Amino acid sequence: MNYSDLTNILARLAGILIVAFAFLNIPVYFLEYYGLQIDSVSAFLGITVIPFLITVIAGAFLFFVPSIITNKLISNGSSTNNIEQLPMLLAGLGVLGAYLLCIGISDLVYLITLYYLPNDATGGIFTLDRWADLTAVITQIALGIILLFKNTLVVKLLNIFGTAND
Repeated sequence: MNYSDLTNILARLAGILIVAFAFLNIPVYFLEYYGLQIDSVSAFLGITVIPFLITVIAGAFLFFVPSIITNKLISNGSSTNNIEQLPMLLAGLGVLGAYLLCIGISDLVYLITLYYLPNDATGGIFTLDRWADLTAVITQIALGIILLFKNTLVVKLLNIFGTAND
């Protein structure tokens, strides 16, 4: 089994897990919407449907078209010596980045929807908790982008600190 096949398997596994977590979180989406006690189609779409669909589509994409991520990960590592030493680390970091990115985008849509709700439904203003959520989501998206597209940089940093060779 070569690195490409291994990365395809990891991407497919991540896709299955993302879709499974999306279906497991369906009650959370609906409880959040019904907890606001508002009757708005746009709020329903932004809080329940769109985050769910983003997550399911991203997971299905990883499952059915893993070669896109595989080609990106293998081409990233081919210019360095690390691909021979740490193929599992590169593949794992890339798949983790894809997962963080898709979940972060889903959460960002949810938070934007909460912000644009009418003021009587706790929209329009962000409490400290919502600001913390927004900061965490932006950090999650940034980390996902770094892990997905710059995973060789992360491996080089790990090599500098001596943790990747252990």
